[in-house]
Amino acid sequence: MVSARSALMSGIAVLSLALGACPCGSSRRTLVYDGFDGACAEVACGWEIEAGEVASVTTLHPGERGLRLAAGAVIARTVQGLEDSTPRDMIDALVRCEAGGQVRFSVVMLVGQEIEHTIAATTDAPTRDDRHFTRFEMPLTALDGDGNPGGEPLRVRVEQLGTGACVIDEVFFLRGPDFSCNG
Repeated sequence: MVSARSALMSGIAVLSLALGACPCGSSRRTLVYDGFDGACAEVACGWEIEAGEVASVTTLHPGERGLRLAAGAVIARTVQGLEDSTPRDMIDALVRCEAGGQVRFSVVMLVGQEIEHTIAATTDAPTRDDRHFTRFEMPLTALDGDGNPGGEPLRVRVEQLGTGACVIDEVFFLRGPDFSCNG
């Protein structure tokens, strides 16, 4: 007779062997992460306001901050290198928008020596709910629909589109493939 504990331990052992047989792991690198908790002037440290009104605001948890972007607001941040031969850039952010608000996350890339190319992703327009943020995860692609040519990132931008304001609790700009398992 097999006890429940023995069956559980056997199941864990089989799962461990199965996972250990494949050298899987995340190879995606973080180009930019910001939880917006550090305030420098009216915007989070390292960011500059290109347009509109931006304010540091409290989010769900005491002591945590986010950025509120009014309609038409744009913030940007210069980034360092991280050139990648596999152009699989992605955005991962916690966002809450008023009705009519959207956010576009973009990376301006240097392709070759002189050509700038922008890759981006735009959120849907979630209805405002003070209790919930929506996790927005999406690949960044060319604005003209031609995919992602890769290259060297120069700066990241966050633009508020539409008529309603949006609050961003945190944002990750990620580079490279998500997970690889090539045996």
